[in-house]
Amino acid sequence: MTPLWDSNLRFSIMVFGSARADADFEFNDKMANVRRIGATRVVKREFRLDTVALTCWQFIPAQQRRGVSFGWAYLPWPYYEVNCRTAADVRQYNFWSSFDGRESDLPLFYSVISGVTPLK
Repeated sequence: MTPLWDSNLRFSIMVFGSARADADFEFNDKMANVRRIGATRVVKREFRLDTVALTCWQFIPAQQRRGVSFGWAYLPWPYYEVNCRTAADVRQYNFWSSFDGRESDLPLFYSVISGVTPLK
């Protein structure tokens, strides 16, 4: 039997969340910008969640930055990372999401994103 920690894991991680309207939502911007330094296949994607804009940055992080994001050091490199958030001018929504994983799972992530609707 091969121990789990010796295997070449193949999984993806998707996280979705929101913050209070009065929260300091810019806390993650600096780290997100650092994560893209040296990245390849960088793509900016824009979505509309009803009337709310959502911006997503998709990329393959530089190998030396591997595992910095939430400690996902066990993802096989190269893997894709996506960071999404609503704009600062719509604080009442403060939606964010992230993806770390296989390219083949990206369509599912974006399908979930496309189905998000803000609460009125």
